[in-house]
Amino acid sequence: MTKSTKIPNENIAFLTKHGKEALLSPIFANTYNSQIQHTNAFDTDTLGSFDHLTERKLSAAQTALKKAYLACELTNCSKGLGSEGSISSLFGIGLLDEEFLAFVDTQKNIEIVARVQQPIKLGPIDAKHKDELCEKLSIFEHNQYWMLKTMDGWEKGLSVSHLMAQTLTFPVYLEPDFRAMYCPQRQVVISKAAVNLIQRLSSFCPQCAKVDYSPEHAKASYLVCEICTLPTNQMQPLLPTCSHCGYHRHDLNASKIGSAFYCNFCNP
Repeated sequence: MTKSTKIPNENIAFLTKHGKEALLSPIFANTYNSQIQHTNAFDTDTLGSFDHLTERKLSAAQTALKKAYLACELTNCSKGLGSEGSISSLFGIGLLDEEFLAFVDTQKNIEIVARVQQPIKLGPIDAKHKDELCEKLSIFEHNQYWMLKTMDGWEKGLSVSHLMAQTLTFPVYLEPDFRAMYCPQRQVVISKAAVNLIQRLSSFCPQCAKVDYSPEHAKASYLVCEICTLPTNQMQPLLPTCSHCGYHRHDLNASKIGSAFYCNFCNP
């Protein structure tokens, strides 16, 4: 059977205004010898922004897909990429960065959305004087940029050296500038999403040869209790599954029996 997509030596359009092409270009060049064709002909901030000015209307995954299709439309490429990040509170103890990287092939009707999430060590800063500001900024990477709350809104893209050189009116309130070119921790997660995407682009179904043969499409199933045989809270390993025909290999050696410790009936 013929594999359903081929990427090597082809251009892939990428719509972004925040420098993400610099992260992805080496990854796709090294893997597929393909070139990222960057475009910023559409203002992606109109789909949602981190500065609280524009609320995102679509989900992060849907927004990434929309950007990928827009990239194709703006460049006349058949293959496109779109990226979207979502920052949320992690149970009050930190922040969770969830990155979505979408790939589309408009000729072969392929859509893949890779997703990677990872805690990040960032947060707002309240400072009553310059020494306190300097101390709190030193906790984070020096190349993390910041947004300063002012009477007129947010002043964005501020480096640590810029903040230290300015005559600020205290107290001040800062939030991390989460835009990709200004947030090193997001850059790490975006790169991991690119690796995940390439793994899925390189995985083909043994049954139908379609791309994206991945555990992402597996249905969750649970081990049954060793005593009462009811489902426990122990999940069986997720096996690669085809999103097109549903094929997946069965692991005949995998145990189907779980510990009664995880059974809500035997151990409520």
